Amino acid sequence: METSLCHLFPGTAKRAARPLFRLGVCEKNHGCGLRLRAGGHGGNAETGRLWRFSAPQAGGKRGDCRHSRGGGSDRDGRRQVKKLVIIFGGTSEGRKLAEFCARCRIRAAVSVATEYGASLLPDSPWLEIHTGAMGREEMETWIGERNPALVLDATHPYAAVVTEHIRQACETLGLPRIRVLRDSTGGNEHLPGTVKTVGTVREAVSLLAHLPGNILAVTGSKELGEFTALADFKERVFARVLPSSSVLAACEALGFPGSHIFAMQGPFSVEMNAAMIRRAGAAWLVTKEAGNAGGFEEKLEAAAAAGAGVIVVGRPKQEEGVSLEEAEAALEPFAELKGWEMDSEGAERLPEPSADLKGWERDLELSGDQGKGENASKGLSSQDGPERCQARMSGEKPANLPRRVLILAGAGMGTAETMTQEAIKAVRECQVVFGAPRMVKLAEELRAANSPRYPSVAEYLPDPVFSWLRAHPDCESAVVLMSGDTGFYSGAAGFAGRLETEGWSLRILPGISSLSAMAAALGKSWEDAVIASRHGREQDVRALAERHTKVFVLTGGACRAETVCGELAGLPVSVSVGENLGSPEERIVTGRPEELAGERFASLAVMWIEADDSRKEERR
Repeated sequence: METSLCHLFPGTAKRAARPLFRLGVCEKNHGCGLRLRAGGHGGNAETGRLWRFSAPQAGGKRGDCRHSRGGGSDRDGRRQVKKLVIIFGGTSEGRKLAEFCARCRIRAAVSVATEYGASLLPDSPWLEIHTGAMGREEMETWIGERNPALVLDATHPYAAVVTEHIRQACETLGLPRIRVLRDSTGGNEHLPGTVKTVGTVREAVSLLAHLPGNILAVTGSKELGEFTALADFKERVFARVLPSSSVLAACEALGFPGSHIFAMQGPFSVEMNAAMIRRAGAAWLVTKEAGNAGGFEEKLEAAAAAGAGVIVVGRPKQEEGVSLEEAEAALEPFAELKGWEMDSEGAERLPEPSADLKGWERDLELSGDQGKGENASKGLSSQDGPERCQARMSGEKPANLPRRVLILAGAGMGTAETMTQEAIKAVRECQVVFGAPRMVKLAEELRAANSPRYPSVAEYLPDPVFSWLRAHPDCESAVVLMSGDTGFYSGAAGFAGRLETEGWSLRILPGISSLSAMAAALGKSWEDAVIASRHGREQDVRALAERHTKVFVLTGGACRAETVCGELAGLPVSVSVGENLGSPEERIVTGRPEELAGERFASLAVMWIEADDSRKEERR
């Protein structure tokens, strides 16, 4: 009898060095379906590296494994690693696992129920995305066609029916399954404020029938129909749902007025939740205990701040499973290591080096456990895949490494309230944020509770940003936070040309531009406005104002708004100057240009120049 690491079929109570799964006892010809590197037997109790992983065959018993000394090779004489995994998602955990697979080059089929959920997943050749809910039989067929090495159930804690279908399908097909659990906040008996707990949404509605006041329901659209049992639901109930057309149509079909629907995507801060509770005039917030990833704590704090009570729909029965971090660890053995193969004796080997290989690839001609030449001094061994070797060596970056993601995000008017939820999410989840000092301050406020990997960096030009990133090769996700909108005089174009050579993929998240904010504040339309910038640029604003009825101007640097007003003196136009838009210090001043030339405005201000009515008539 020999001992090896058995990742998914525990056999004894001993723990591995990495406490994820237990050590398993394997006997030759037992038939559990696990094949691990162990000296002569297929696994290594020290490294626990996965060699082969397949489902139990008929008659196999839990805890058994079909190891045979030096044998068991496939028809081509090599061990083949089954690398496809399946992820059932639709949650932040499922999305993060999909991102992990894309980043580590793990082939994964990801199933989500909605188009909206699919839109949040990374665009990667390593991912196959399935959209749409599946019944029990359809799910079994879909899983069986892909014959995965592993199935991860990262569905919502309340998707009990889906979880049961996944369990049954995997059991029928003889496939290993891991339930990925959301971090819970613990017992509801210690929740702050006025809190009532119930078992189901229907119980919550029954309770609310005897409680006065408006209701903000954040339990999701699928159970929103339960609230129609309240006689006055059209007046009392407000709901927060995902911003998809199908969800909004369902809300309308149930009879909810549009003014009572908040169609938004989280995560939501305490301030945002509190603002929505106040907007609804809600005396009660109805929520599920969805754990930290579901923003449960933020909802409780917001309700307390807004003076509302909370009705918590407690979780279903306690499940067994693993954390997100443990699920990622279970996926690591399936990472694609290009060029690494298994021979019939279980020894790893690389293709013969060729002239067209990069230097770092040629240096990976390894023998035994230690590299040759200069690599030996760098501690590289045959246990290292190409990515790890590259991270520990200097030299040219391999073209086939997974792309790191650089996000250019618009910060709107520079406040959390004027940022999109997608931009806030990116700032909170990335490893580092770059930006001007004002943007860095905003980022630090948003990331305060997230323990970021690196502190924010007060740089926003391409050269210093990429210089920092090159000095930190382990950084895989970064955000450059820009005021306003990324497509509106933001400097985003300066990054685009550098991405290919720097080895980063680009994602752009738009924001609210100062143009749209100023036009909204003035109650104006801007589709016929001419746009100009005097922020470090030379433009004849007077000539533009003489030819057009609406002109929008950005100012800054050496050119201030009062300077431009002086240039416009004498023209039959009105000028509105806006500063600190979207903040509590917002100020908009309107007058004749010669009058405003004597004012003192903020260094960064915007101007709305509009012809008098008589000039508008002339131009018509």
